[in-house]
Amino acid sequence: MFHNILVAVDGSVDAEEALAQAIDLAECEHTHLTLMTGVAELPPTVYLMPGEEIGHLSENARAQSEATLRQARDRVPDDIPSRRS
Repeated sequence: MFHNILVAVDGSVDAEEALAQAIDLAECEHTHLTLMTGVAELPPTVYLMPGEEIGHLSENARAQSEATLRQARDRVPDDIPSRRS
């Protein structure tokens, strides 16, 4: 019935539950699982800071998103094909 299941993860309790449900569904349906997350947007006031600090904040936001995706991927069993976005 399903060809691909898309799950948004952000490290929250609700996202963790959604991932658990999606894993169960992917196992039952023998389908692909796609994991995605977003990078936190910096508030406009941050651009009043020196440019170097903005770069660090931006890199930190991206690193947190990558870590969230990695943690989610680590929960997916190896027999379920998955992609990260």
